Amino acid sequence: MLVNHLGAPILIAAAFLGCGIPEKEEPLNVGDGGGHSDHQKGSIDAGVPTSGETLVEATSTADWVYWDFSTGSVSTVTDPAASLDWDLGIRRTQLATNSGTSGKGSAGAVSTGSKDWASITQCPADGYQVDAMLPIPGPPGSGEYSGNPALSEWFNYDPATHAVSSQGLVYCLRTADGKHAKLSIVNYASGQMTIRWRYQPDGSLAVQ
Repeated sequence: MLVNHLGAPILIAAAFLGCGIPEKEEPLNVGDGGGHSDHQKGSIDAGVPTSGETLVEATSTADWVYWDFSTGSVSTVTDPAASLDWDLGIRRTQLATNSGTSGKGSAGAVSTGSKDWASITQCPADGYQVDAMLPIPGPPGSGEYSGNPALSEWFNYDPATHAVSSQGLVYCLRTADGKHAKLSIVNYASGQMTIRWRYQPDGSLAVQ
């Protein structure tokens, strides 16, 4: 169980889509991801965290999970192509942003090239990549998915053990409504992804 910056436990159960990479462990059965309502995108309600380390359980091979930085939680989205209520989409190892071929938002991503979380105090003003059709990792003919090129190689894959591990890189993300956040994948196992994140709700590039 993870704890947010206020000391409250965080548990998010959600479903992710598969990536085409064989994994050592069998997927777990998880429940509904929940969501949020009555929240204006980009606003910060009292008590809503703007940073944390969150375990997102994502074990389905059929559904995406949609993360909203402005609520610090998984968002229930019925029409992701038309909704602004999500910034980051996750389908096991596949990551998407609300942009390009995935959504109508202004989201995007750029790798900082650094693994030092504390050293990234400001996101760049430009250079963000938007979503496009990408090859699913795996043997030739595995198909395509709509995802963000900057986030497509966040992990290492060991073909001998079929283990997936994070490279630990820090990414800057532009959200669906043009705000900014930084993100790092801390850990991953069979669709259970721990993300470290910090969101800047005031529209500035500062993410310290």
